[in-house]
Amino acid sequence: MVEKSEQRPQGVLDEAHFVKNMQRVREQNGWSQGELARRVSELGFSGFHQTTISRIEKAERPVRLSEARGIADALGKPVDELLATPESEALVEEVRGAVIYVRTTEKKIWDAANEYESAIASATWVLSDMAGRAADVLAGRDMESGRLRFWLEELQKAPGRLPDTVIREYMEVRNGQHPEEG
Repeated sequence: MVEKSEQRPQGVLDEAHFVKNMQRVREQNGWSQGELARRVSELGFSGFHQTTISRIEKAERPVRLSEARGIADALGKPVDELLATPESEALVEEVRGAVIYVRTTEKKIWDAANEYESAIASATWVLSDMAGRAADVLAGRDMESGRLRFWLEELQKAPGRLPDTVIREYMEVRNGQHPEEG
């Protein structure tokens, strides 16, 4: 059985999608119908009023081609985006969301790498500062010298570990490999 929407001419479907998307974007922007009409008028469509937007949204008046471009420009969207079906728009939004998530995570990695490099610089400074000051404690064989020796050895490993080394080791462990096996 053919669905009712499939029997409608493509131009009618395009207009319905345009109007639905126009209203959705207008509402996402927090704009009233009057605000959208004002913005369209500012683009050179004199006489474009809130009632025009209302009639378009109620399907009481068709959208003229030039108006469609003006509305799209006022909304900051390309016309083809406003012509998108709800299904294709949902797919686009899902992919767009994934891209934003990846880019946000990449930014966090950059920030973490920057912070890591600062920590390495701090560790290097502490090592150089400790060279003379810790000599007396390290000369002993007591518990205190053992603890200091342990932590200095751990700290000495840090300057040679660049952020890409840490990330590579993380990925190897994450993928079931161990860095020692590599």
